[in-house]
Amino acid sequence: MAIRISASFLDLPYVEDASLDSFAAYFKPEHAKCWGDKANSGHFKFENGNGGSVILFFARYSESEISLRYDFNIPSVRGGLCWYSVGNADKLDTLVDADTDLYIPLGSCLTPTIAFKVIEDFFRNPLIKSEIVEWVNADHLDWAAVY
Repeated sequence: MAIRISASFLDLPYVEDASLDSFAAYFKPEHAKCWGDKANSGHFKFENGNGGSVILFFARYSESEISLRYDFNIPSVRGGLCWYSVGNADKLDTLVDADTDLYIPLGSCLTPTIAFKVIEDFFRNPLIKSEIVEWVNADHLDWAAVY
């Protein structure tokens, strides 16, 4: 059975059955301008068939910084489980606005090249967090500054 992943990517139309190749150019340094001036965030989503889903969110903070959040949503469980990528552990408690009230830990930012490798892993097996980066549980971060 083929893995089917949907995509909500920037201001592009929603895609029910996304192809990884359609988004690769956005993560290459020479194509940083592809992002434009509109939304800098989106997600890739896998429906696991049991009413739950796994979602890999991304938020571009700058041309060289992309934050990833991996959500494992379980039916009948409020909130599910959520992790942020770790790019710089020393900056995980610094919260920044990445896209109109979309707050991310600055330390979760990765280079576009590394972020894309994590996205590739998600397309291969969305049920397992990529081992290319470390992850921190969102509950272990201090969100008091924004809430």
